[in-house]
Amino acid sequence: MRLMTTIRFRPKPECMDAFIAIYHGVTERALEDGSIDSYFTGIIGDEVIYVGTFNEKEKDANTLYRGLSWLGKYDHMLQKYPGSEEYAQIEQGAVCHEGGS
Repeated sequence: MRLMTTIRFRPKPECMDAFIAIYHGVTERALEDGSIDSYFTGIIGDEVIYVGTFNEKEKDANTLYRGLSWLGKYDHMLQKYPGSEEYAQIEQGAVCHEGGS
């Protein structure tokens, strides 16, 4: 079963460029363990949105946990979400249909 995960976070305005440069490097390396089938990153306003599709290898590779641990190391560059003590918002669910070309 494939999973889709979204992780949303908000770099501080003065840290956006530096954070994105670091983020791109670590995200590309995460593909190497084979648990991520594909991903994309969108920047909307002050928010970065990561969307990744994971396969059954995620159970062993634990890429999501490693990614969140990495994100925690950079919390000094991130803003908390209003009304929350969290630096990231995460949603995950099963991929139940994929369109073909």
